[in-house]
Amino acid sequence: MRALIAVNIVMYVISLLMNLKAIQVSANPLGLFSPDPRSLLLLGATGTIPLDDFHRWWTLVSANYLHGGVLHLVFNMLALRQLGPLIAQEYGVSRLFILYTLTGIIGFAVSYWAGIRFTIGASAAVCGLIGAALYF
Repeated sequence: MRALIAVNIVMYVISLLMNLKAIQVSANPLGLFSPDPRSLLLLGATGTIPLDDFHRWWTLVSANYLHGGVLHLVFNMLALRQLGPLIAQEYGVSRLFILYTLTGIIGFAVSYWAGIRFTIGASAAVCGLIGAALYF
């Protein structure tokens, strides 16, 4: 679980460092410290644009580790931190990683089929872990 959180944080920092001039600092807390969309696209954001235009099917996995702002990252990681120990205890650490990855892929596939052009975040994976906890 700590490794998943660390990877998410590292990818967020990398997305910010790729284009420091494009970091959005605004009074809107939802857009605070938002990385440049081009940086996110290069790192593996998904949606109809990356999948249809560039044939980047691997983005269904990589988008799970990208976030659009500091609050986006914080709330997803807080949820992961709260759910992770339960899922790891009941299913095991390796299955936690598998559940996180597969439910993220499924969530982004549904977004793709719904026509979402550009998307990122760990929300689908976190919701998948919630489903696993409810199933247990």
